[in-house]
Amino acid sequence: MKTILMLSIRESHAQNILAGRKKVELRRVRSKLEKGDVVLIYAPRPVMALVGGFVVKDVIVAQPGQLWRQVGSVSGLTKHQFTHYYSGASVAFGICIDTPWRLDKPVSLAVLRRCWSRFTPPQCFRYLGAKEMRMAKSFNLNLISGEAFNGTKSTFPLF
Repeated sequence: MKTILMLSIRESHAQNILAGRKKVELRRVRSKLEKGDVVLIYAPRPVMALVGGFVVKDVIVAQPGQLWRQVGSVSGLTKHQFTHYYSGASVAFGICIDTPWRLDKPVSLAVLRRCWSRFTPPQCFRYLGAKEMRMAKSFNLNLISGEAFNGTKSTFPLF
């Protein structure tokens, strides 16, 4: 089974990812993601909702300057913002984005909490475990296509 990670991503960056303008999500902390894994995007305040997701194309681990040279133009940040974000970091992580999708209707925090007992939005990121996936599948909010998981065109009911 693919890894499914829920990331908190500021609204402006989330919208740029979903619109295809931002091709890499930058992180200071490494996740266990690999090519083909799935990221769900939770937009924190003021949106406070699950808004979409993407398939991981690749994960880049590099020194900040090297990462900027590789992905700066598609990072959604200016050089100044990038430098400020990675200030003091010796290693930088870039999650390359493939196949982003936007939910027709975002799933609000209130709905997530009503459907998924003890749901708490991730501060940075959180992995969905097997138990959470089983609960999530029962919600029948078709979030992503099965293509991301097994190459089929069927709908995968995630939430």
